[in-house]
Amino acid sequence: MALMMLGFMLLVHVAVVLLRHRGRFRDRAPTLIRSIGTLLLVFQIAIAGASIPPFECSTHPNRFTTVARYPTILCGWEDGGQEWQAMAMIGMFSTLLVCAWVAGCLAVIYQLPRQIEKNNEFYMRSFTFLFMRFKPDVYWFTVVPICRNLLVSLAPTLPDATSQLLCLQGLQLLYVIGVAHYSPWRVRLGNYLDCVVTMALLAFLSCASFFVETASTRAVAWLCSILVVFMFFLNATILGVAGFKLWSHKYKKPFSFFLCHHKAGAGAFARLLKIYLTELCSKSLRYRHQKVFVDSDDLKNLEFLFDYVGSQSEHIVVLMSEELLLRPWCMGELVTAHLHQPGLKMVPVRWPDFSRPDDEFISNYSSHVDCSCLLPHNITIQMVQSMLGWLRDLPGLSLPALLTGDALQHISSDIVGGSYARIQDAKGSADILEADSKRNNASGAAVVVIADTSNTESVSTALVLCKMVSPLTTQDPSLTPRYLEKDEDVAESVKTCIFILSNGAFFEASFVKSIIQAARIETMVLPIIAQDGFRFPGKEFLEDYKQRASSMLAPQGILEPPELLVQLIASLFKEIAIVFSPQDYSSTEELLKVKSRAVNDRLMMRQMTRLSPITLHGKEEGASDEMTEPPVIEKDEDANAELCLTPDESELVTELF
Repeated sequence: MALMMLGFMLLVHVAVVLLRHRGRFRDRAPTLIRSIGTLLLVFQIAIAGASIPPFECSTHPNRFTTVARYPTILCGWEDGGQEWQAMAMIGMFSTLLVCAWVAGCLAVIYQLPRQIEKNNEFYMRSFTFLFMRFKPDVYWFTVVPICRNLLVSLAPTLPDATSQLLCLQGLQLLYVIGVAHYSPWRVRLGNYLDCVVTMALLAFLSCASFFVETASTRAVAWLCSILVVFMFFLNATILGVAGFKLWSHKYKKPFSFFLCHHKAGAGAFARLLKIYLTELCSKSLRYRHQKVFVDSDDLKNLEFLFDYVGSQSEHIVVLMSEELLLRPWCMGELVTAHLHQPGLKMVPVRWPDFSRPDDEFISNYSSHVDCSCLLPHNITIQMVQSMLGWLRDLPGLSLPALLTGDALQHISSDIVGGSYARIQDAKGSADILEADSKRNNASGAAVVVIADTSNTESVSTALVLCKMVSPLTTQDPSLTPRYLEKDEDVAESVKTCIFILSNGAFFEASFVKSIIQAARIETMVLPIIAQDGFRFPGKEFLEDYKQRASSMLAPQGILEPPELLVQLIASLFKEIAIVFSPQDYSSTEELLKVKSRAVNDRLMMRQMTRLSPITLHGKEEGASDEMTEPPVIEKDEDANAELCLTPDESELVTELF
């Protein structure tokens, strides 16, 4: 029946695509894959069960063998005749289909994290039937019921009813334990319902065991022997693994990489680098059980900061932004790392605007920075000066001027692989990364994230947002956000633009150009405030912007009137903004996940403000010379907290518009 439905579904799909969709089979392929996958999920046990009967044969005293369920049909290719041969062919086809189905599901789930990283929308749309039912952090749980159903369908092959019942009870018990532990279903009630139904099935199987008429003592003896041997090896394995972990943890540090950085200059980049390093470390046998240290997540007591550097980390990744050398606590971390050489490896990552300290700066360092806070930790100014001279000549990596996801992937791979030690020319490494960053990343996307490409922290915030929101969009892969790189246009396919707001963004030509393009196609907008100190565009700002916009943007190709640009900037704030600032010290991983879910919820609603349509070099069609209606500023406390408006700023907006 299931195979007939599968064939009928294929014929209907081919006919519909040819007649209604003009033969665009690739565009409609995800629909077919989802339909076939759902059908196989429903009928998996039935299809697997159809492969068993032809090969379950009973031997009679006359030495003939017949199918156990159909005693009138002889078994064997020679004696069975056409009836058994037809059954055998169907059974073998069903076996191959089920094996291919299970292997395909395992391969899809295994590849899912990589495909999310690549923003493969075709992949996500095709296989949503597998993982859309489960929460993003336990997407792999879909393999559990598939494997359980496969083993359930094979239970009738066991020799007697006792072993069959024990097998079924064991499978259901393991499954209900997994559901109770992981709570994998997206809907909370689904977890409770699944547990209740499985427990009811367990109770039914337990009651059924009382009605087994005969029990093979030989089979029970074998089963008990297998269980005893299994428990013996299980206990030995547990003791061995526990001993190995105790031994390895005794000599292995808890953190593989410690990210030394200045919050204001590299806080968002540090968060982004931690995400990439964590992904790579999870695939590495050496670093699999270690973490990446970022103070926002892992520092609980400032007194233990230098202990994390010297005793609990294997590598120190130094994010050398412009003002790093002016931060005394960062200098304390680097001095501690210097004192633990050569056992502690250093990985410098230099910013484009970073200047290596010269001899004069090092010798007069005490006049530039007050390091008195380090004296209680036995770190003197002479130690700092010695460390600076040593750090200056260390080989390392260089950050490209235009940061992209590809560049981050290269940097992370070099850090984990240790290839940074072979790079002597910092400029050369930056050139390589710059060349790799020119790939078009947002082609065909429906949701794009737009940031000030000249601001590394703003770009890092955009990439962090993409990485953290992408796993949440499995239910609707079209909402997966993609970062819009410099000089990329906002395509006609874009439905929503997420703008990362940072100081100076409205004077960056690429950012302003994206706002204008988004207004032309009337996209929905979602503003994201990436800095606590973001200057809200009040009356003074907009007046100043009118005067400076032409002189600063016209040479870069932005020829629209300043009045029109002011109108567009004001229209961005009709939508309540969400604060998403990875560089803040209070922005822990848990808090950023909450903010990411808020962004995903806003995207799912599809009710955000749309930018008004505009004409080139002019105002909105039918608009007067006056400003448009004032932006909607909600007065409730939650909205004001989310938008980060003070009462004075709210009044200023009302007066302005």
